Amino acid sequence: MPATACFASTVLPEVYVEPKAGMIRIIGPVVRDLLKHITRRIHEGPLLEIRQESRESVLVTFLHATHAMAFLHSSDEMEKTCGSSRIGHGYKIEMVETADWKEEHLRMNQPLRERRRLSFARKKMFSEGMNPTRWEHDIHRLVGSMNIDFLFVFNSGNATVVFNSTAAARVVHDAFQRWKDVPGAYHGVLVSYSSDPCEKELILVREAPRLSYNRYNRRNAH
Repeated sequence: MPATACFASTVLPEVYVEPKAGMIRIIGPVVRDLLKHITRRIHEGPLLEIRQESRESVLVTFLHATHAMAFLHSSDEMEKTCGSSRIGHGYKIEMVETADWKEEHLRMNQPLRERRRLSFARKKMFSEGMNPTRWEHDIHRLVGSMNIDFLFVFNSGNATVVFNSTAAARVVHDAFQRWKDVPGAYHGVLVSYSSDPCEKELILVREAPRLSYNRYNRRNAH
């Protein structure tokens, strides 16, 4: 996917946000890591889900329809100015629908505030019989690699995972909630929903280069 140096600003309306979700379709070749590329181009607001629809299209569901429309408007303006959409040359974006919130959307609001991203924390989590590779394996085992955007280990006690949907994040969240209360590698590990990188920039900073989790992050760089 050719990168573009042309950017379009997004101005979100300061009005009451109607409880409707918005779905857009991105049309173009679904090449390797396209879903990761798409999520890095979105900063309007949290996503319920991003999934491949066909070999030539991807569906993205925003929690708020206003965010979906803002992204579409920004992309249209960029295409007029720069000749390519927010995703890049060869990709078109269209609005699919807006829809009333259902239970899965309501769960993204307080008090649950579900998100595609989970944070994991425990002192010396990646020691005493646990390492980043095993942690990654266990998460892949729960939801499959196709449902994971990326994983990142900050240090020996903190890590994060972004999934392709809140449903996948919920599966992992609930599993670790069970595991933290029983003896084992994940005893005492705290897991919580964190802001979607599409609504708040996620700064990935590694600590202590001598530790094994930095070798893991280099291998899993996204």
